[in-house]
Amino acid sequence: MGRVAPDRIIGRGRELAALEGFVSSVGAGATMLVLAGEAGVGKSMLWSAGTRVAAEHGVRVLETRPVQAEARFAFAALGDVLGGSLDDSLLGLLPAPQADALRVALLLERPRGSPPGERVIAAAALSALRAMSVQRPTVVAIDDVQWLDSPSAAVLGYAWRRLRDERVGWLVTCRTGEPLPAPFADLDGAARLQVEPLDLATMHHLLEERLGLRLSRPLLRRVHELAAGNAFFALELGRVLQHRDLLRAPPGALPVPGELHVLLSERLAEFPAATREALATAAALARPTLALVAADTCGAATLRPAFEARIVELEGDRLRFTHPLLASAAYSTLDTLARRELHARLAVTVESEEERARHLALATAAPDEDVAAALEAAAEHARVRGAHAAVAELCEHARALTPPDRPDAAHRRLVAAARGWFMAGDPERYRELLEEALTFARSDAARAEVLTFLADVELNSGDQIRAVDYAREAVAAAAGCEAGVQALAAQELAGTLMFTRQDLPEAVERCATAAKLAGRAGLPGLVLASLGVKGAVELLLGRREAAATFAAVRELDAAPFDWRVISARRFYLGHYFLLTDRVTEASALLRDCLAEAAETGDETSHGLIAGYLALSEFLAGRWPEAIEAATNGLEAGVQAGQLPHQALSLAVRALVRACRGEAAAASADAARMLALAGDRGLEAARTHALWAIGLLALAQGKPEETVHVLGAHRERMLRAGIGEPGAIRSIPDEIEALVALGRIEEATRLLDWLETQGYALDRTSALATAGRCRALLQARTGDLEGALRALRTALDEHVRLTMPFERARTLLVLGTVQRRAKQRSAARETLGEAQSGFVELGAAPWADRARAELARIGGRPRTQSALTPTEQRLASLIAEGRSNKQAAAALFVTPKTVETQLSRIYRKLGVHSRLELANHLHSDAGATEL
Repeated sequence: MGRVAPDRIIGRGRELAALEGFVSSVGAGATMLVLAGEAGVGKSMLWSAGTRVAAEHGVRVLETRPVQAEARFAFAALGDVLGGSLDDSLLGLLPAPQADALRVALLLERPRGSPPGERVIAAAALSALRAMSVQRPTVVAIDDVQWLDSPSAAVLGYAWRRLRDERVGWLVTCRTGEPLPAPFADLDGAARLQVEPLDLATMHHLLEERLGLRLSRPLLRRVHELAAGNAFFALELGRVLQHRDLLRAPPGALPVPGELHVLLSERLAEFPAATREALATAAALARPTLALVAADTCGAATLRPAFEARIVELEGDRLRFTHPLLASAAYSTLDTLARRELHARLAVTVESEEERARHLALATAAPDEDVAAALEAAAEHARVRGAHAAVAELCEHARALTPPDRPDAAHRRLVAAARGWFMAGDPERYRELLEEALTFARSDAARAEVLTFLADVELNSGDQIRAVDYAREAVAAAAGCEAGVQALAAQELAGTLMFTRQDLPEAVERCATAAKLAGRAGLPGLVLASLGVKGAVELLLGRREAAATFAAVRELDAAPFDWRVISARRFYLGHYFLLTDRVTEASALLRDCLAEAAETGDETSHGLIAGYLALSEFLAGRWPEAIEAATNGLEAGVQAGQLPHQALSLAVRALVRACRGEAAAASADAARMLALAGDRGLEAARTHALWAIGLLALAQGKPEETVHVLGAHRERMLRAGIGEPGAIRSIPDEIEALVALGRIEEATRLLDWLETQGYALDRTSALATAGRCRALLQARTGDLEGALRALRTALDEHVRLTMPFERARTLLVLGTVQRRAKQRSAARETLGEAQSGFVELGAAPWADRARAELARIGGRPRTQSALTPTEQRLASLIAEGRSNKQAAAALFVTPKTVETQLSRIYRKLGVHSRLELANHLHSDAGATEL
């Protein structure tokens, strides 16, 4: 079954799969799928997709889209359903009274005598549907079943209850909270699919694709919250933001779209003035309770009409609007003066310090240092709980209310607001406020701080080469300032040098200086960050003292100095383990970091952590998890506007796809990454994207392309002083390509570097892959015995290494050498193990290479032995042409179990379809075992 209009439906994988399953089942008998959800959530679009896929597969579609205004017209919907398909040939199959009744009911003829009764019309419609289903499978599609006119509902409901084995499917949408027509009120036997609100990532894609609108992460969250995940409301809000040029405005109260505002205002206008006032009070409160609203208004009884109309409801003692837009509409009923009076009253009533400060700010029109100070204190409370967008808003309020004679306080609050926006995932707002702060910086210390933060925003969100320039300016401005300011600037410069692979020895010195200065200033978090970066640079340089530096990092139990998880001890150690082959430990730490970022609201760290997690999962052979993490990191990077984070995730996803043989997708990811990078730096991501391109070319038998792609970048990295094999894991692939091209001297020189660094640093992956490369060289010169010895040494190293892809590649080379050495039995066993390893990973092109080597031996690899007896039985049933449902019945399992086991069989045998499976089993059965 093909995909359902993937270019028109955004997200909704679960729903699309259900629609595909529904269409597949129509041929087996009467079935119904009900799509339920609130208005605007996307039911109709999914319904349309279902009708399209049905038509594409030869299913007759009879559809109606009733609206509320037509509900009083008798048989309007029945005319939509049957009118276009009733011709003389079909009517001729019906008993004459039924045919006549349908002609009259559908206004095709005038009645002759008394009008036909509803019972006759219902029987005629049932007969017509049965006749149609004999000709071909048929779907009756009803969008918004609650608006069916009563006669149509009665007739169609009559038919639904009586169809059993006929090939008629019913695709129905209904609106949550609306009563259904009586004949459809009890949809016994129907499958019900609740269409849930969109998640944040899907809403991001919806706004970008439909409106060309890319919102900052905080603004996207605000739109998502206000729309409550409703696609229609989100699009309407997006259009308002575009039209009113509010995209760069802080995400405070968003305007309700015009048409919706009119509808909601009309709904609220029906209530008494006291009820509207109580609703406005509830909307102004962060956590409205019945007691708080009653205390500010005329008592709880004023809300009774709103409860009865389901505008609000109670959850315990808390009042909740049934949709966030209703709260916005209720608040907008107040004019400016009334809002200030309301907030002034609430500032006295509420208990939360943060909320009290907000109400004071909204009640204050002129600068007031006491209110500004209260807002600043509230921002610190918000920061501790990870509410970074709230920090930014509160500090911007505080800065706006700071009197003109307090410039230092205004500058401090402006910088704090900027940092809040950065942590919330809005780097553009961060940059805007920092550039403004730079123009008002009155001291060298203030200037150095802002320049350091500008370097940081470029490092994480934009141009890393420019970040180096900002950081050097910051170091110059900090000279002569207090120790903490100097330490911050020095540590930032070291970080920019590390990421751009520039002046790495200088970066080590800067970090050492920063750690000493931070210690003197009593800033343990900055000491941790300085040592973390120092260890990372030492690691890149291949210095053995990196281990001691990371041991010191492990002993430091300090909170991140800049609130970010990527400045925490666990992240530094996770990165260290990743480069030094301890990928299982790295994955565990990085998963913890990702969870912490989610818990603390740290939007700036999410993308980078996910990218490194994807890399560790790739190396560990957990490729589905790697794809998931990389896609997660890419989404987070796009939404937070962080190019380096997007780039790393794209590069790792390209790697996985390249190894799977998904050439087009891998090339697209790598090309997108390189376009993002341009000349902005992003060297870690560039290294992995080029590795993906080179590895793909190697698998395709294009060694000259591999050398061309990998060689120049590797030379730049070695010139920069990189000495850590784990930072350039593409070197074994470049060596393999050089050997294949007969460029032995170059391959030997590069292999000597890999072996030297592997032994010096005790890097298992370097030693294992170097052994494989040494064997390739020796086999090329005819020294097969030497090659076998090198490969056995390499496999001994693989025992210490959790990298199954590299081990399978070593087995592939070993099996090839064994074949050339006439060790046919051993070669067959080794190559079979290599093939199984590749198949288990999903490395299709490499599995094909192993299979080709096996074919050169003769006989057949015992591929079926990899299957369990149950899997062998299932494979045979599928090869015979059984459907999943039929195979499930034969094996007494569920269709879902069959689907899962079939995916495992495909991986084991290296096939991708039922036809390939049948061909594979057929060729296996005809082969001769040697």
